[in-house]
This record gives sequence, C-alpha cells and structure tokens, in this order.
Amino acid sequence: MCSFYFVKFVTFFIVFGVVLGKISRRLPADGPLYTEKPPWLKACKRTDPNLSKCLNEMFVQMFPQLAKGIPQANISPFEPLYLDSVSVSKGSGPITLAGSFINLTVVGPSNATPTFTSMDIPNRKMHSGIFFPLLDIKARYNLKGNILVLPLVGHGTSDLKLIKVDTNVLSDLSFPKVEGREILQIDHMNVNFKVGGMRVNLRNLFNGNEVLGKAL
Repeated sequence: MCSFYFVKFVTFFIVFGVVLGKISRRLPADGPLYTEKPPWLKACKRTDPNLSKCLNEMFVQMFPQLAKGIPQANISPFEPLYLDSVSVSKGSGPITLAGSFINLTVVGPSNATPTFTSMDIPNRKMHSGIFFPLLDIKARYNLKGNILVLPLVGHGTSDLKLIKVDTNVLSDLSFPKVEGREILQIDHMNVNFKVGGMRVNLRNLFNGNEVLGKAL
C-alpha cells in the first residue's frame, strides 16, 4: 500500500511543481517602463525602514489584479490557469513511472494570499511566502510503469486537489538600467512548499481494473 501512495505523491509533486512555476512566471517579462505609477501598484521606497511591510502590502494589493491579468504590462491572467502538458518521470528503484498529463486546468490561484515579504537589497535577495487555500487541477493522463513486479498502465481523466498550500519563495534580484532608469528584475526563483492535504483521483488506472484502481 505504501508503494501505491508513493505513486500518488510522485504524481502530485511533479504536477504541482510545474503549476507553481507557471504561476510564478506570470510576471511581466518585457513589460513597458511606466512613467507614472499605475493605480494597481503601491509604491515602496528602498530607504523605507519598514520596507518589508510595504512590499507585502504591495503584493496583497496587486495580487487580485495579477490574477485577472494586466495586458498593458504583458501579464496574462492565471484564473483559471491552463497548461498544455506536464511530463512525469521516475526511472529507478522498485517503482518506475513515466508518462504525461495534458490539457490541465487549474482553478484556485487567484485566491492566494501573500503571507510575508522581505528584501535584502545589499545581497540582492527577496524572500516571500504565498498561501493557497485550495488548488483544483483537472487533466487527462497517460502513465506507464511498474510497482515492484506489478505493471502499471493507465490513461484517462484525473483530479488533483491540493489543500492549504504554503509556499516559500527565495528570489535572486538584479537592478539593471532600462532607458536610463534602474529597475528591479527577478533573475531566479527557488520555490519550496508544504501541503496540508491532497486528494488524487486517476480514473481508469490499471486500464480499468477496479480492484487495483480502488487500492490506489
């Protein structure tokens, strides 16, 4: 039974990791350089002694706008979030797994809440947290592998529900000049997360064998 749950965990971990990556990249890549502050953006000064508090308030204020999308800043909406495909691969040990999830629809990112933000300007680091009450992921899947000596082959529809997800994001920053103005740029993000609970339903696993499917 532990092996069956491990398959669920591997599936969840890979899919959710890709989802988080997609959400984190819904930031302006080549957006315009604003000459005036847009109404959805709270201004924070780097000399502010309460800079971390101001930054977190800024993210809380702008997150609903980010979720809806900001076309003028090249930011696409992420509610719902659509992904074409996610590949799954675990190729060693007593459990092997390979396949993909396609046509993923993710509902729930817009309900996220920024929990904290701190910036270390001299070391060019930013540390932040985001809480997701619920992420509901629907997709079609195609998986093939082995659990010990038992072959695992299945394809069909899937539902993944991720409950109370706490993320911890460490970002590397730089401050390049664009059109003579210094801007803040995120060069790299490292995301860790804790999940309060999850539910995974892979329909037609083991090609419709109901006994093995219910065990998983």
